[in-house]
Amino acid sequence: MFTGENNNASTPPPPQHRRLTLTAAATSNFQPTLTTPTAFMHHAKASSDTSPHNGINDKARIDQKLLCFVDPSSTNKKDSCNKDFVDRHLYLVTKVIDVMPDNQDAELYWRDLALKSSTSSLPGDDTILKVIHQAGSLWLTSQNANNDVARISSGHRGRLFQVSAPDAPDAETLVKGSTFVHSQNVDSLVTEWNHFIHFIFRFNQQLIAKQIKEAEDIYHSQMNHHDKEKDAKLETERKIIDTNIIFGMILAATFEKPSHGNGPNSMDYFLVARSINAPHRGRPNFKKGGSICEYSYCISYTLYLLMNFV
Repeated sequence: MFTGENNNASTPPPPQHRRLTLTAAATSNFQPTLTTPTAFMHHAKASSDTSPHNGINDKARIDQKLLCFVDPSSTNKKDSCNKDFVDRHLYLVTKVIDVMPDNQDAELYWRDLALKSSTSSLPGDDTILKVIHQAGSLWLTSQNANNDVARISSGHRGRLFQVSAPDAPDAETLVKGSTFVHSQNVDSLVTEWNHFIHFIFRFNQQLIAKQIKEAEDIYHSQMNHHDKEKDAKLETERKIIDTNIIFGMILAATFEKPSHGNGPNSMDYFLVARSINAPHRGRPNFKKGGSICEYSYCISYTLYLLMNFV
């Protein structure tokens, strides 16, 4: 969907029904607030009262929660079971360990977290999950996503390109006007969307309850107009694309306030889940850093796009 090239494509007309259902979950976090010193102290006290008292920065406790990833006999620092390799992932998992109960079986916890991001059907999955999952994939793989890219002004797309580039743009890049443009290469984005929506449904469905209700209303309406369920699902997917349901879900997860201080939100948990391999046999292990960067890169690019249409 995004590449660093000049954009010469004409801008298609605006959609007829796009963004008809901007959800409260996507907007409630943007209300202006005035923080006074007194209010700040009350907030700080409330945060401290609800913060976990599990010995944050207790190295022994952190090591214990990561012990299931480590093979003490490993001497090759490049092995995924080597302690040095595992410790490289501390920046990713420390916030989750902070809120993990002391009596929690850490290996079971990590395995369950990883399983929640699986795209395979699991017991308890709702029918609407499949429909929303397919709607997001349809948006990305059809021309809809590329049309949405074109609707962002060229100046704004250029700034997004500069922000996401690994190095500051040089004079030649600025003269060329490089920017986000159409691309048919969206496989990685589709993959991460699929993992994301499965994870959020299973991990914190209440966070996106309003969007789920909206999608279900569309689905039930279509079931009344179609004899075959597959036709109702397909039409529901098409109609979901013309709403803010998908965008509201991603923004709700991204801007979710943690339950305390600097604690993790659902997106933090998702990144941890996508970073863990949990085979049925053998110890769990962390994926290579390059793979984790690729996941984060895809998520960031998707957010850049979505946040400009809500």
